[in-house]
Amino acid sequence: MYQPKVNKTQRYSNDKENHLVCEGKPILLRLKADATFNDNVLWEYKGYNNIDTPWYFLNPTNYPMDMVMDGHIPYYLIIISETEEIEDGDWVYDSFYKDTFRNFGYRDIVEKYHSKILALPEHFSNEHLKMFIGDEMEDGVMVKCEQYDEFDNMVDNNHVSTTDYFKIHLVNNHITLFPTKKDLEEASEEYMGDDVCRSFEKEAFKAGAKWYKDNH
Repeated sequence: MYQPKVNKTQRYSNDKENHLVCEGKPILLRLKADATFNDNVLWEYKGYNNIDTPWYFLNPTNYPMDMVMDGHIPYYLIIISETEEIEDGDWVYDSFYKDTFRNFGYRDIVEKYHSKILALPEHFSNEHLKMFIGDEMEDGVMVKCEQYDEFDNMVDNNHVSTTDYFKIHLVNNHITLFPTKKDLEEASEEYMGDDVCRSFEKEAFKAGAKWYKDNH
């Protein structure tokens, strides 16, 4: 079972409780010719002219090879970290070759192209894939983590010591995901744009965002 360690965690609050999470980025990985089709496949279709905005769906009603012949492209979904350090034994995503490999020291790690994989295709349920189809992962995701001690035992999230570390949280080999919450300053940039006439309003918004961040 692949359950990578992570170092850069944060707290995420929803309506029910507080969670320990790390940031992740969803990546679509095209299936290779010899891959086995299963329920974790996302199918992409761009229309007959192949230039329409792609759309994705699950569980085709006809056979996979018929789907391929009809212009549908099968993908797997993975989640990577663009900030976590790659350790021995980690799965790695190569953005140059659009491929993955296991890091056992026989390949040089190039920071520009290589990213640590937090979740493999088998870690997703249909509900996760529906989140992707519904654009709920468009701004990234937060992946739930667990805290462990040096003997690999899960500990209370409120207990921290110098020997504790973190892993991706798994239930029945599935991850737990939350949508990324936009920073208030990012929201202000998106809402107000670059209009010079609104610069004072924008700075006031950012000052309020900073105060909120510092006091909550």
